[in-house]
Amino acid sequence: MLGDLLSSVGVIVASVIMYIWEAQAWSKYADPVCTYIFALLVLSTTFPLFRKCLHIMMEGTPDNISPEALKKVMKDADPENICEIHDLHCWKLGGAQTALSVHLRSHEPTSTLYKVTMALREKPFQLAHTTIQVEGIDNWEENKDNFACTTDMHHDQK
Repeated sequence: MLGDLLSSVGVIVASVIMYIWEAQAWSKYADPVCTYIFALLVLSTTFPLFRKCLHIMMEGTPDNISPEALKKVMKDADPENICEIHDLHCWKLGGAQTALSVHLRSHEPTSTLYKVTMALREKPFQLAHTTIQVEGIDNWEENKDNFACTTDMHHDQK
């Protein structure tokens, strides 16, 4: 609305200039010059909003969340069982809502899932949606319900 107001002010200023100095040859440039100036003002006020929208559309990590801090909270939730944290993704959904997706390798997958979920709820990350995949260790004798990550991204860990 502010942009529309500025555009209207630009039209009024240009028309006053052209009315008062109509005999002057340069007065015909008043409208394009005012339009250009007010277009730059509108662009400068909308660019920050455009950047925020683009950041959300590209699923960028929120500025107030550090991936390292998230990893620390998760590791501290169950330090004796968590072997590894990978595929950590955190992105804005819009407004103040944030989503998290992560894979954890653990000796006790069910216990780790509970502890990490509770730790993330207590911390000030304001996560609206979390998806936590807890993978068991790769030792079949200790973990008969092995549901490890099978992507090619972690081939060096298998």
